[in-house]
This record gives sequence, structure tokens and C-alpha cells, in this order.
Amino acid sequence: ARQGVIIKGSAALERLARVRTVLFDKTGTLTTGTPRVTGVEPLAGFDADEMLRLAASLDQVSQHVVAGAIVAAAGAAGLTLALPEAVEEIPGGGLAGTVGGRRVVVGSAALLESTGLRLPTRGAAARLAAASAAAAWVAVDGEVAGALLLADRIRPEAPRAIRELRAAGVTRLVMVSGDRAESAEAVGTVLGLDAVHADQTPAGKIAVVKTARGTG
Repeated sequence: ARQGVIIKGSAALERLARVRTVLFDKTGTLTTGTPRVTGVEPLAGFDADEMLRLAASLDQVSQHVVAGAIVAAAGAAGLTLALPEAVEEIPGGGLAGTVGGRRVVVGSAALLESTGLRLPTRGAAARLAAASAAAAWVAVDGEVAGALLLADRIRPEAPRAIRELRAAGVTRLVMVSGDRAESAEAVGTVLGLDAVHADQTPAGKIAVVKTARGTG
């Protein structure tokens, strides 16, 4: 309990001794879970500070760690946020709402595309978003405004935990993440994981777990 681990009953502890496959989330489990904004890349016709201000104004009502990073970046830049209206959560981890009369959407590339928006495939924003550990895209009044680039760090104790699990008899270590493949696979490579399932929705994560149970 002092280590922050609670086990309900001896049966669960006995079952743990037979575990040979372990599935991890990424953010907050293998990484610190405290991403930070490393860059603001607006598309033509949009201002970087205004795009960040609109995104942070919307995200200030969210408890998501990425939203917190965006709000922190706006605060560090000295931007004044407005109170959003008609905020709605989009399944998959995005938000939509009105900020100062402007319709704002913040979320992943897949999420914005699911709303009918076309993201750029060329240019600095597209190139840097693809190279970044993670990116939150911003749309304003039905147009893609640009990308907020984010980075997270691997938890310092994660490599040792992986080694100790293998020493304890775990033969398969798998990450199941909603993050982009490039970001998730980079963490998986550094930690020497056996498989990485990226771009997963909550339902997709459950499906991966069920499949792992079925295969042992």
C-alpha cells in the first residue's frame, strides 16, 4: 500500500504469478503523462498566437493532460483566454465549442478528419506534425488552422520495470495506445516492447485485451 499498489484478495495475487503477457497504456504509464507544447505551426492565413489562444480557451474546461499542456503553453506566452461556450466532447479525445463567436475544434488528425476536415499533406505544419511525438490539430470556423506539437518523456523507472517483469517470467510486453503510430512505436522501441498497438480508440483497446486473453 505504501508503494501505491492495492491488491484485493489473495486470489488476484495468485493469478498474477501466472501472468505471461502484460499490456500497458502509454501516456502516464510508460511516459510521464505530462506532455508539453514544443511548437505552434499555423497554416497560411492564421496567426500562431491567436490559434494557440483559441485552442487553450477551449481546452481550459478539459481535464485531459494534452489540454493542460496547451493551456500551460498559452499561459507561458502571456495570452489572455476567453471562456468557451457550447463545449462538446468529441469521442476519441477532442473538443469543440465556441470561443468569442468563433467555432473551434481541437483534437487529433484522425478526429478532425472524422468531422469532414481535410488536413494538409504538405508544408511545414504537416511535416513537423508527422515528425513530432504527438500533435493536436486546431480548426477554426470550419478551416484547419494548424497544429500544436507536443512531446512527452519516458518515465525514468520504466526501463527497470520492464527488465524486472521479464525477470519475473513475463514473456510478452505490449503497449496499447491511442497515440499516433510514430510516437507509440518510438517509445516501444526504446523500451524493447514485443508489440505496439497504436491509434486505438477505447473500444479498440478493449478488443486488443480480449484478443490477448484468448491467445494467452
